[in-house]
Amino acid sequence: MSSESATKSRETKRAAQTQELMSNIMTGGEISKKREAELAAAADRGRGIQFVESTGTVKGLTRIDPATGKKVSVKKTGAKATDYTGRIISSAPTFGELGKDMARAVFGGQAKDPEYLRSGVESKPGYLGEAPRKTTDYMQYTPKPRKVKGIVPAMIEKGGTPVGMAMKAILGKEDVKKKLTAQQKYDQGVQTYSTLLGGDRTKKGGLLK
Repeated sequence: MSSESATKSRETKRAAQTQELMSNIMTGGEISKKREAELAAAADRGRGIQFVESTGTVKGLTRIDPATGKKVSVKKTGAKATDYTGRIISSAPTFGELGKDMARAVFGGQAKDPEYLRSGVESKPGYLGEAPRKTTDYMQYTPKPRKVKGIVPAMIEKGGTPVGMAMKAILGKEDVKKKLTAQQKYDQGVQTYSTLLGGDRTKKGGLLK
């Protein structure tokens, strides 16, 4: 498969997954704030979204196994994005996209809004020569990628250099101003006074050479 064909195939799959997930969300009733945040975070990577069913069993729910006659836990199946099970994630990245994800996380930036999620969906063909059946484009409701601040800009905004702040975090040192002793205050006063007189003097009044 050529590179162009592989890219087209990947985009078609991502568009189908995004269409299915957004259809689930838009027709399944209101989703929680937590689920909204999960959806937006997945869309920030700019390559489509998908739903991953959670694995394991349903807490507190059991059934009788016909083969053994014993109680067994019920496995989770048929989870939907409107349920509290499963996760909304971005489509699996290529190596290049993974590198861009890491760069945005560190330095900030904004992913491009993929064109294949905004180009609409094809209508399904009609039966026995009928007109094509219109398919609702749910992909258009996919959140657009937001601008990510990044670790380095966030650290600079708080003050100090990234390296300096990282060292403080590692060493646990706080940026506390040092208090002057009485002798240091005296020496500082003598230095300031001598400067006003046009020359540097020692704390005993002699000129510094």
